[in-house]
Amino acid sequence: MILRMLGEAAALLDNQTLVLADLHIGFESELVEKGIKIPDQTPKILKRISDLKDGSEAKRLVVLGDLKHSVPRMGMMSWFLVPRFMERVVRMFEEVILIPGNHDGDIEPLIPRGVRVLPVHGTSMSDVWLTHGHAKLPEDALKKKMILMGHLHPAVQLTDVSGYTYTYRVWLRGRLKIKPESEVLIFPAFNEYMGQLLLNKSGWSDVDRGPIFSEETMEIGKLDVETLDLIYLGKLEELTT
Repeated sequence: MILRMLGEAAALLDNQTLVLADLHIGFESELVEKGIKIPDQTPKILKRISDLKDGSEAKRLVVLGDLKHSVPRMGMMSWFLVPRFMERVVRMFEEVILIPGNHDGDIEPLIPRGVRVLPVHGTSMSDVWLTHGHAKLPEDALKKKMILMGHLHPAVQLTDVSGYTYTYRVWLRGRLKIKPESEVLIFPAFNEYMGQLLLNKSGWSDVDRGPIFSEETMEIGKLDVETLDLIYLGKLEELTT
């Protein structure tokens, strides 16, 4: 299966399947509770997805988890925004698939007809396994040439000689220790407003990031880091401060 990374935190499989992760629809309500008011971002997210579809002619959409944001309970904004958002998405594509993430508990009542909700451990498409990244990989996943996942919201922060800092959402590429021939591709969060995990700063590794993203599974420092527009920044260990 041919994979093409797009400059919009999305990827295309065999020119037919658009893949993205971590939309976090309804995140605005959490910010409102903290006194931060921003407009509803779902029209902007829909426009970006529509542009990606038009540019790629993809017929299928796969969301690698965290379609909604609210957890553990769903607020009124989720009940309103998620169904409306997905109804628009269903009209864009011939097939829509959701692989639930850790934010997607009890999401079924919000999902309109025409969306397939798969098990949390993921699914296969040819020689690729697709998953959110918070659940343990099944044995079938380890037989695939590539594993696609989200969950982390990966980013790096770089500092220039003048002391100015720049934060970039990034793609991560690595290999499984148990099966080095299997490549893992970790997606940036599609939602631009979501918090990012600064992987080249100390302290993040103190928090459990799931069974896949761990030193037992991958050599974290050896991960290749690329910006959204596919500029190669180096190995993660080379960028770590």
